[in-house]
Amino acid sequence: MQRYRTSDALPEEATGFENWMQRQDEELSDEGEEEESNGMSRSQPYPSPTGEFNFEFFRWEQDDSPGLDQIYGKMTCAADGTIVAVLSADLVERFGDSIYGVCDDRSSELINLARFLVNDDGTLRKALKNVIKDPSRIAAAGSGGLLFLDEVHVLRARRGRDLSLDLTLELLRWLDGEWTLAVSHVVPWDHSDQERESAPRTDAERISLCRHFARLGFQQVGRNTSWFLESSRLPPAWLPRDAVAGANPLYVFLEHTPTPAPPLSDLDQKLRDLAIAAATVTDVEELTALLQQVSKALALIWYRALTWYRPPLEPPAHTVRAMESCRHTGRGSLAAR
Repeated sequence: MQRYRTSDALPEEATGFENWMQRQDEELSDEGEEEESNGMSRSQPYPSPTGEFNFEFFRWEQDDSPGLDQIYGKMTCAADGTIVAVLSADLVERFGDSIYGVCDDRSSELINLARFLVNDDGTLRKALKNVIKDPSRIAAAGSGGLLFLDEVHVLRARRGRDLSLDLTLELLRWLDGEWTLAVSHVVPWDHSDQERESAPRTDAERISLCRHFARLGFQQVGRNTSWFLESSRLPPAWLPRDAVAGANPLYVFLEHTPTPAPPLSDLDQKLRDLAIAAATVTDVEELTALLQQVSKALALIWYRALTWYRPPLEPPAHTVRAMESCRHTGRGSLAAR
């Protein structure tokens, strides 16, 4: 999906940002009646410390996922109303017996991050405990709201001024008292990343982004892209660049090269060929014949396993008849072993 029309544009997609902002303008009335009926709430636009920009945040309670709120924020130019930055987040309330189901319903990114950092009851897992260490902080971060910072985008023409830190910090303040642990995957993504021919991100680019969000107090968990922030450790203002200049992520961003698969044995190759052939057959009789051959091949594998291993293995019930066929036809010789 092409989320960016041009290199100097904010992302657009069916469930977020551009369409979402259009929806909220249509649905939220000045009287606030629709806000309550639709489970929506919003902040009034308020100025940045310099007065150059305005912040505004929106929150949707999910009727089909109790305990999950979707949150969006935008940063606009006070002079002309141009949107210069947007963000999206999810707030999960850890008040029930299980949060995995809520996270899984929302997105694969959220459930994967949740399973890595917290237990199903919301308490912290070992990876996060090892970083925090202090028992009182572990207990505090293991209850209350879990905030998943999903995406933060700034117009290319406005980058280099720490606007993403301003917007993120304001979100964390707006939700004051409703979250105790904020988590995120810190990886760069913009227009260039969606282009197939674009060069992959360099280590320097990725490390620069990690240091950027470390200025808000985020810390890395282990050797991966997961970062976290405790509400009790939120700084009153983001740190200067010099404060995190020496911070280096523990992982090295190298492209993963899969280990070549070992060559197939003659028997495995025959089984593979039969499976491929069976997938393209439309004639029922021919397909039945192929499946019988596959069944015999599997039975031969079990026959060898029964011979080689001690204590004996129990073959699946559906292979027993085929194994008998192997014995009667002489197939199953271990000479090739």
